Amino acid sequence: MNFSKKNHSLIFGKNTAVVVRKNAILKTKYVLLALIIGLTFSCSPEDGEIGPQGLAGEDGNANVTSIIIEDVSLQVGISNHFSIPELTRDIVNNGVVIGYVGQASAWEPLPLIQNDSKIIAINLLTDGQIRVYSKIDISNIDLRFVLIEGN
Repeated sequence: MNFSKKNHSLIFGKNTAVVVRKNAILKTKYVLLALIIGLTFSCSPEDGEIGPQGLAGEDGNANVTSIIIEDVSLQVGISNHFSIPELTRDIVNNGVVIGYVGQASAWEPLPLIQNDSKIIAINLLTDGQIRVYSKIDISNIDLRFVLIEGN
């Protein structure tokens, strides 16, 4: 059998690539359509019966206290002491204290960092007291401390 150049170009010509691409796109569309139809009809809108009541679990830890100290002035290089009677030895040893600086509409977490330097930070926690260090003089700010008891 002798293939002429004309027959060869009809079988492997530039139009063949277009036909192959169109067939691939068409097959992909059919596969996606079949998947969508299959998923649509495979899900039932009906709910099953309600299962049995589970076992009672342990109580969670929701012992969180938030304290706001308003209209604070911090001085450069001085450890500013704040009396927090709710801060117990148990919270200091086993819990978490999170501090914020700002005002009621916007709070920044402590330590407050500016230009890769801590400018306001909590530097000591003791029974009933938090000490805050500042590298700037600042006034008319609010401090917020969130005390979370440990398990």
